[in-house]
Amino acid sequence: MRSAVLEWALVTVTIMGLVLLTGASAMVLAMQFALCCLALPFGAAVLRDYARDTRPRPWFVMCWMVAALAVATSIGKAALRSHSLPVLLAFLLGGMALAALVFAWRWRGMARAPIAFPAGRLGG
Repeated sequence: MRSAVLEWALVTVTIMGLVLLTGASAMVLAMQFALCCLALPFGAAVLRDYARDTRPRPWFVMCWMVAALAVATSIGKAALRSHSLPVLLAFLLGGMALAALVFAWRWRGMARAPIAFPAGRLGG
């Protein structure tokens, strides 16, 4: 999990640096950061039950991506309506709130799973 969050941070810093090099305005920088925050919930994909779920499922990741963006957008719109926040700030908060919920949910599921050593076989 730590590696996934660190990778997200490195990609975000790289994107922000490249956008900064183009001479973009502060609004464009804020938009890019909000979009990076919408990608943060995908770091929870590494938190799974490796003992029972041994094969990769790329279709699941695509469905997860669409659902996560829809939920983060909904959270952002709700924050926008209730507190009249700027749209980018609402999406940023929505992405981070969703990431916190998903990481907690997936962490609990992974912690309850049996230990898998090596490569998906139950250790005993």
